[in-house]
Amino acid sequence: MLLTTHSLLSKVRSVSREADTGKILTELNDNEIPKVISFLNINSIVTAINNDEFKNSLLASDFVFRDGVGLRELQKKLGYPSGLNMNGTDFIPELIKQFKSRPLVLIGASPFNSVQAKIELEKDGFNIVLNLDGYKSDEYLIDKYISLGIKNAVIVIGMGTPLQEIFSRKIYHAALQNNLAPLIINGGAIIDRFAKQIKRSPEFFLKYNVEWLYRLMVEPTRLFKRNLKAATFMFMFVIVTWFEKVTKKLI
Repeated sequence: MLLTTHSLLSKVRSVSREADTGKILTELNDNEIPKVISFLNINSIVTAINNDEFKNSLLASDFVFRDGVGLRELQKKLGYPSGLNMNGTDFIPELIKQFKSRPLVLIGASPFNSVQAKIELEKDGFNIVLNLDGYKSDEYLIDKYISLGIKNAVIVIGMGTPLQEIFSRKIYHAALQNNLAPLIINGGAIIDRFAKQIKRSPEFFLKYNVEWLYRLMVEPTRLFKRNLKAATFMFMFVIVTWFEKVTKKLI
């Protein structure tokens, strides 16, 4: 558990101030090879502990950003810099605006939300060259993208963890083999948000860093088990680290 936790936390790109995002954008604008952006939260760590393919996909990402208050507390506990909260809900819309001149590909979400996201983004001037829902095979999705032959597309994947991170490695290698250089973003529910099917938390919850509580209130069935796993992990982590300290003192 601790080994996986440390390996993932050491991968997180700490953004200490708003100005740092300019440097990141410059790095992301390199059109020579594909790049993958992922986001790490407590639930991701819990999942990675029991899923090596997912863990390796995260570790292979070019950029991993902190998502959430829970991860910040874990980083502080283990001595890692936490930096700004670069959650996908806020960062991805701003990121794709910076690359608005590049063709945009949407992969994931339900058929209805996929279409709605395309409509809404096109209203804002984005060039959507392909939108595919997440209910098709990986092979089909990758073949459709490769057939476009567009070198510098921005690909937003909205399949949820761990499916999207694993899929991102597949499409990354396919792009590399075909001399394409997309920017691949693992976005969770971001396509549903583009489709305006998920509302942002009220300001109160954002101000006090309890957006997770609002989401739990809105989607209790889907999120209760996930939050319970995260809470259990944090509890076990405290116990394990305490035990290690006690053991070292005895030795």
